[in-house]
Amino acid sequence: MQVRKILPVIGTLLLLCCSFFAHAQLLTTNQDGEKIVVYTDGSWAYFDGLDEEEQAIIIESSKKQEKKEKKKRKKQKKKAKKEERNDQSKDRSKKKKEQYSDLEEQLSRQEAIQRADWAAMEELRTKNLKLQAGQELGVLRKQLSAAYSNTDISVKDLDELDKKYKNQQAVLNNAAAAHAESEAFLKKMEEMIDMKKSKRDKLMAELNQTQEAEANDWTTNLTESGNLKNEQNKAKKKDRKNGKAVLVGNEDLIEYPPTPPCELAYDGVDEFTGKRRWEMPKQIFFTHTSDRLKPFFKEKNHITVEGFISGASGNGGIYYLNLNIIILSEMAQREFGVLEKGSILTLKLINGSNVKLFNTKTSTGTLDKVEKRVAYRAQYMINSDNLKSLRKSEIDKARIVWGTGYEDYEVYNLDFFIDQLNCLEKNK
Repeated sequence: MQVRKILPVIGTLLLLCCSFFAHAQLLTTNQDGEKIVVYTDGSWAYFDGLDEEEQAIIIESSKKQEKKEKKKRKKQKKKAKKEERNDQSKDRSKKKKEQYSDLEEQLSRQEAIQRADWAAMEELRTKNLKLQAGQELGVLRKQLSAAYSNTDISVKDLDELDKKYKNQQAVLNNAAAAHAESEAFLKKMEEMIDMKKSKRDKLMAELNQTQEAEANDWTTNLTESGNLKNEQNKAKKKDRKNGKAVLVGNEDLIEYPPTPPCELAYDGVDEFTGKRRWEMPKQIFFTHTSDRLKPFFKEKNHITVEGFISGASGNGGIYYLNLNIIILSEMAQREFGVLEKGSILTLKLINGSNVKLFNTKTSTGTLDKVEKRVAYRAQYMINSDNLKSLRKSEIDKARIVWGTGYEDYEVYNLDFFIDQLNCLEKNK
């Protein structure tokens, strides 16, 4: 009976020993190539000295452990290879993405510098407008203060002066806001110069997209407005040719000028060539003030262009368009640059065709510090082919190429060339 009770206990002990042996020893070899078993407490024993049952347990345990370790190493190796491939792929992608030629980097940086230069010019221009607006407000403040102390001034004059002062305050606020905007834009453009090309290109693309959207909106509005004005001009021109009276206010005389008298401003002999020379009277060709600048110029125009056509005998049918371009800005020479000899004036006609005229002399602009303006004088050659086109259709827009880039202007005096050329022909 006691033996039966002891047998289960012995079996349990054997299982525990087997489990202990399975996890508490390591089968390996020594320097002499003999198999040994290393236990967790640091002791060891020769494998051959163990009984067969213990050897079988250790061998089975070692096989399982070796298989497990092999599987683990294989998994780690596979993971390491995958990570290496990912790192190589990232390196190749990064290298490909950031690899640019010296020329590409140079051109990109040069464009950033050019944009920063333009932004600096705009910042300086808006700064001067803000200073000018502040000075004018200071003058009006003194006048208003003196007016309040003047007991003889009428209520009407005092109200008028107070209205001017408040209007000038609004002008100064607009000028300050425009200058702050141009300052922020200049800082952004200057930061782009030393950026990495990839980041710079991204910002350039965003900037171009924004400017393109603004240009499209501006073109749409200009086209809709221009189409209406063109239709009105055509109707008035038709009435003038049919002898009907066309009533216009003083503010419309530039947009809808009356038919000019057909007489020459000059008809004589050129002292240098000895040949007869003709000149038509000056007329307003076009005026221009951007919407952004209208609050600053009020009743005046930022740009006024006067023109007349001249010709001479024996010149093979070549006439000249003479332009006097007046810009109300002391900084115009920096903003617009030089009007180079050979620069192009492109005239867009209402019939859709374009006429290109070339400037025959360079004009650097003449500064008038008293009037705070700069005047450019240009002379564009009109050959026989140009004459045929300009006689057939009215002018819609003009594009002048300046030293700092080109600008487009809307022309309201549609019949400028038709009237002047026809008059020249009659008086030759």
